[in-house]
Amino acid sequence: MHETYLRRYKNDGISCVVEEMGLSAHAARIDIGVINGELVGYEIKSDRDTLNRLPGQLEVYNQIFDRITVVCGPKHLGKLEEYLPEYIGLMVTKNLDGKWELVTIRESSQNPNRTAYMIASLLWHEEAKSLLVELGLSKGLSRLRRWELWERIAENLPIDQVSHHVRTILKARTAWREA
Repeated sequence: MHETYLRRYKNDGISCVVEEMGLSAHAARIDIGVINGELVGYEIKSDRDTLNRLPGQLEVYNQIFDRITVVCGPKHLGKLEEYLPEYIGLMVTKNLDGKWELVTIRESSQNPNRTAYMIASLLWHEEAKSLLVELGLSKGLSRLRRWELWERIAENLPIDQVSHHVRTILKARTAWREA
């Protein structure tokens, strides 16, 4: 997946590809996050994985990503085709003439379940504080915990503006494993 499918994002000059992207104050992770004009998440379930954690993972992903795609091995394809909502994309790895390829079963579409708070929760404490200052919403920030900062962002901006600001900040972030 990295060498072929994601190459288009890694080389386009506007996207940021994050492996093992921490979500919800690092309570969850998605295998690959792509940040460009939207937030796109890819969850990988190989034939060696179980699907036990997927419902909980999707609960978090659904509140954050504009589009979500599950990439699976052939073993999980039938179950995922039945289980996943229509807006979640599905890809499967297939052995075609001795070469493993990704085959799109269905494209992802706009996720209707995003929340401004959960999108804001991708920001670290200082990033959220800086955004609020930039927006002129700095009153009383010094004593607020990060979740209160996220709340303030979500309460004061429409979801599309929250998403835009968060994407801009995330693309500028240089050290993804800190904070």
